[in-house]
Amino acid sequence: MSRHFASGPGLRSCIFSEKLNGSGYKYEVVVCITTGDIVWINGPFEAGRHDVTIFTENGLKDALCDDEGVEVDHGYQGDDKLKNPNISQSRKGRIEKSTVCSRHEN
Repeated sequence: MSRHFASGPGLRSCIFSEKLNGSGYKYEVVVCITTGDIVWINGPFEAGRHDVTIFTENGLKDALCDDEGVEVDHGYQGDDKLKNPNISQSRKGRIEKSTVCSRHEN
């Protein structure tokens, strides 16, 4: 989830992000793990809105095919389509997932 700051008089408290200690907006951005292409962008959303709520209520979950999932960071939990980097059957799988997740942080 990308975050952008907003400032100015009269901003609503719902765009306040406690994590960032400031106001802002979130965007849901999905990158293909094979090509690095942006394949989905959605937003803006209020900074105080939880990432999983955005995923489940604003279209991305419904846009996925039955056999598709999304590699996510540790903040996402609670849906079978969300694939946490620590959940894997092997050490090699966990390392590969960690590598993929670290790419989107840069």
